[in-house]
Amino acid sequence: MQNAMALMSRLTAGEVAGKVLVFGLLFVAALTAYRALPAGGFLARGSASMLYLLNPFVYGRLHYGQLFLLAGYAVFPWVATRLRVLIETPGWTAAVLAAASVWLIGTLSLHLLMVVALLGCTLTITYVVASRARPMYFGRLGVAIVTAIVLSLAASAYWILPALAGRGREGPTLAAMGPADLTESAAVPDRGLGMLTHLHCLSGFRSTC
Repeated sequence: MQNAMALMSRLTAGEVAGKVLVFGLLFVAALTAYRALPAGGFLARGSASMLYLLNPFVYGRLHYGQLFLLAGYAVFPWVATRLRVLIETPGWTAAVLAAASVWLIGTLSLHLLMVVALLGCTLTITYVVASRARPMYFGRLGVAIVTAIVLSLAASAYWILPALAGRGREGPTLAAMGPADLTESAAVPDRGLGMLTHLHCLSGFRSTC
């Protein structure tokens, strides 16, 4: 994304490139949220898309200039769709596409990988408990999940291995993190309405409802 921004800045003004990037990310977020809803017509999908786009979290990321995190947020509904398809109809194609989606969101923002992992575990457990599938399905599901994990790890090895070794772009930052950083980034309660309302407002760690 940085290379694309640099190229666009050379072809046009830097201000134009920045606006194109921001509006492009917002459009992708709205589109992926619209298409990710598994059922419902235009009204339901449009409402989901607007809710996903127009909220304090998106405003906060724009305000802080966290465009890579916003890019990961924009493709997150597509990742959720690929995970759902993988669980519903496990197979090689579904595994490859799920791995590609996880690789993409990990490339854009490491912050969202844990969210993706939590979502994948929740979807898998919920579907397995609620379904009445035959034992053969569970075998295919296990193979598909392992395949997707292995492929996503292999595709992301170019940044995972340097990070584990304390090198690369993320390695020194991760190695230097300590308890003070976790405290600084932790969610804090709203002064008047408490923690639960603060989280429901999708506010960031420094913003209020």
